[in-house]
Amino acid sequence: MKKVLALLLVGCLSFMPTSVGAGTIDEIHGVCEELAVKSCIEDFFCSFENMDNNAEVNEMMIDMVNISACGEIQKYEMNQAVERKRVSAQSTDDATFLEMVKLLLQRREIIERAADVDLKEYQKTLDITIESADIKGNTADVDVRVVKKWNYAFSPEVESAAEDYFEISLSKESEEWKISKISGLSNVVMDEELIELGDEITCREREEYINALEEEYAVDLESQNFEEKAHKETGRYMAVSDMGTVVRAASGYNNTAAVSYAQKYAMTPNSSYTTFSADCTNFSSQCLYAGGIKQHAGITGNEDCWFYKNSDNRSSTWAGVKEFQRYVTGSVSKIDVTLSSFNSVVPGDMIHLTNSSGIATHALVITGVVQGANGRNDLLVCAHTTNRLNASLTYYYGSRSKVFYHVNGSK
Repeated sequence: MKKVLALLLVGCLSFMPTSVGAGTIDEIHGVCEELAVKSCIEDFFCSFENMDNNAEVNEMMIDMVNISACGEIQKYEMNQAVERKRVSAQSTDDATFLEMVKLLLQRREIIERAADVDLKEYQKTLDITIESADIKGNTADVDVRVVKKWNYAFSPEVESAAEDYFEISLSKESEEWKISKISGLSNVVMDEELIELGDEITCREREEYINALEEEYAVDLESQNFEEKAHKETGRYMAVSDMGTVVRAASGYNNTAAVSYAQKYAMTPNSSYTTFSADCTNFSSQCLYAGGIKQHAGITGNEDCWFYKNSDNRSSTWAGVKEFQRYVTGSVSKIDVTLSSFNSVVPGDMIHLTNSSGIATHALVITGVVQGANGRNDLLVCAHTTNRLNASLTYYYGSRSKVFYHVNGSK
């Protein structure tokens, strides 16, 4: 990446006219600075995603960032990482985003080790877009959109993707840009506990979370080595067509059509519908409708119906996750669903993530089943806000409370 940046900077200078005014020089300087900032951000995310500069998968885990608020040397801590990972040094006594980075990487390894099948993401590519940049002197505040695409070993022909947005602050030290803060990390995986912790956490908070996760998955990071991963079973991906008689077009519900719609519009919303700031239920409603579920006409804004004509003429249940939950489980619902389980749902069915009170907070559409030697191991899902395509339920949706719905059709 540094060679690429050097070439870009040379390019900036080579296009300078022999005689320029101060305004032109400032503009060229601004372009070069934005390129340098983007290079720094790309370096960080390529490292975080375990990639080399050619966007090929690096088989070794990347080193963790260099902080330890509790003062002990951790297995993945490295003393020279601050410069190489281009992250600005911070006080180790306070909450910091670097501890969240470490937590996410440790969480990833625990889940990969605990799975019966290979859940690593292969052939990863990143598309990093600077949405806005405010660069003033030696500081920069940048809004970044990151789209990641990959394949799983069990579904090499099926594309998976994730879109995330981050607010990143950088500072310039010794003529090199370094990251000082990232907001949005805790939203990368939909885990209610992480969202409550926020993007900046202490070492103690990280260790408490990781210790609980190790206990839940019966994985000890200190007792296993990387070579053991090589013996993972690939696993078997099951789409709608592979589910046999389990999937039936009952009462007009077409699982195949619902899944096809979810996969088509997971990353690029259908322009025929309004996209809302919280769009998960709007998206899942569209998938149900595409699968043949009949709309339930009623009064705009009401909860005793389920329909969409436009953004101003729709039921509250069409795009509101709590409202949809109350509707679909209530007596007035025209959508025939059965409460199901992780081991029984099929592609085209739905999942609600719920809080400690059982209230739905997020909606997902199931698009694939992953089978291992010991039975079902994972589900692939699509969703909006944030956008996910054929993503691992286990990794990307860590919230403990989930409600599974088998969709039978229209009543």
